[in-house]
Amino acid sequence: MFLFSRNMYCIVAVCCFLLCGTSASAGAVLLLHSTDTSSDWIAGVTEGLVDTLPSSMNVDALPVGNAQDGVEHFETVFQSISDKYGDQSLDGLIADGPVAYAFLRKYREDLAPLVPVVYCSMPAPDPQRLMSCASCSGVPMDLGVAETVDFIFALRPETSIVVGIIDGSDESQRLRRQAEAAIAPYMDRASLIFPGYEPGDDNGLDMDTLRDVAASVPMSGAILLLQYDPVATSSAPLQSGVSRMLADRSDAPVFAVRQQAIGSGALGGVVPVAEDQGRQAGLVMQRIMEGEDATTMLVEAVPPVPVVDQTVAARFAIPAALYLDKAQIVNPIPQPATGENLEPMTGWLSGGLLAVVLMVFLAIRRTGTPKDR
Repeated sequence: MFLFSRNMYCIVAVCCFLLCGTSASAGAVLLLHSTDTSSDWIAGVTEGLVDTLPSSMNVDALPVGNAQDGVEHFETVFQSISDKYGDQSLDGLIADGPVAYAFLRKYREDLAPLVPVVYCSMPAPDPQRLMSCASCSGVPMDLGVAETVDFIFALRPETSIVVGIIDGSDESQRLRRQAEAAIAPYMDRASLIFPGYEPGDDNGLDMDTLRDVAASVPMSGAILLLQYDPVATSSAPLQSGVSRMLADRSDAPVFAVRQQAIGSGALGGVVPVAEDQGRQAGLVMQRIMEGEDATTMLVEAVPPVPVVDQTVAARFAIPAALYLDKAQIVNPIPQPATGENLEPMTGWLSGGLLAVVLMVFLAIRRTGTPKDR
């Protein structure tokens, strides 16, 4: 059901893309999304890009599919773009994520060989392949693994065990090594394990096992969601759904290294932000359009930022003073009116009460005047 709905989303989006024409007189940038990301992420990248590019530049967005889609699906997407655009009517191509980038690597020469390409929302690709791509550059996305490990102990110094969640991919193994290096300063009081990928426990993690793992983490522990692709391992929902399941099953808080998981059960993490990815991709695209050589361009990753779900933080009794001035907040808890917020309200109430008293006094005097006469 999930895969069907996501494929339908792509089909509907392609149809809308074909029906909605772009003015030939205005510049146009085509933003291709990898649909293995959440809709909130897609909206954030698009918002950041639109805010950065000139207002005269049209931005068309299209989801290209996911890694499990077949060749026929991508051929259909390619044909739909070819039918709408020629080489002369596109000013730039932006790949939001690895699926979109792989799509452009395969079809760019047939689609728009002279148009600059900028990637975002993914690690830096192979440098040799990037160098061989004319007018190609991008924004490498660094996940804040080490920063998130530090964040766990900053918010919960009493943490005694960190349970890392990974899958069998090469990327997850890279993230694991980063987490193992990051926890070294805390090994005198805490341990780090990766269920399903330890000696004697190396069968991986299916969803049933993952549920059992979540339920077994003690309150003094923390779950660190690094990389878990349920599409590759089961028919389970996306990353945000995994985060929600972990949070629902565990007595310990969930920390994550991707923004999509926060607001869906995870307490927080130091994560790349979608708007920042889109904004930086737009700046890189502008530099290429202004004549800078993409092959020699130096582009640094946008630093990840701390993000906290305040509702979840309150559930674990984490003092707001530990994060309020340092992190972006999602699901904020409404604060009672105090101090400065209360003074304007008190002033209005006092003024209103005084006006009512004066009106009553004047009304009494008017009604009393004829009797006095």
